Amino acid sequence: MEIEEMNALLEKLQLRCESDGLFVALRNVCAVTLWKPRDLARQVVKGPSAMKDAKNTSDDIITKEQFTYWLQAKNITYTQQSLDFFYAEVKSSKKAGIKVDQFIKAFDTVKSHPVVVD
Repeated sequence: MEIEEMNALLEKLQLRCESDGLFVALRNVCAVTLWKPRDLARQVVKGPSAMKDAKNTSDDIITKEQFTYWLQAKNITYTQQSLDFFYAEVKSSKKAGIKVDQFIKAFDTVKSHPVVVD
């Protein structure tokens, strides 16, 4: 591979990290663990890696604090841009957090395509 090709690939991967990269990572978690998006949401809220003393929680809302805590507990790295993209796609409100139904629906509506290496 030539340097120009490597730079082009690096740029594609960087753009992925700043957009749907978090969806790609979470889909991978689901594939490895055989979870559906609903199971993933349940794990974020109540699973072994969930935040134990989360405030203002309910069964139908994932707080942003819970979500980022779970990502860190699972060693899933992300950029602020990918987190913002994720929040926009799940229609998260600044105060309420992420509705579990919207979280699940986003996995059907956001399509992640492989990075093409020419």
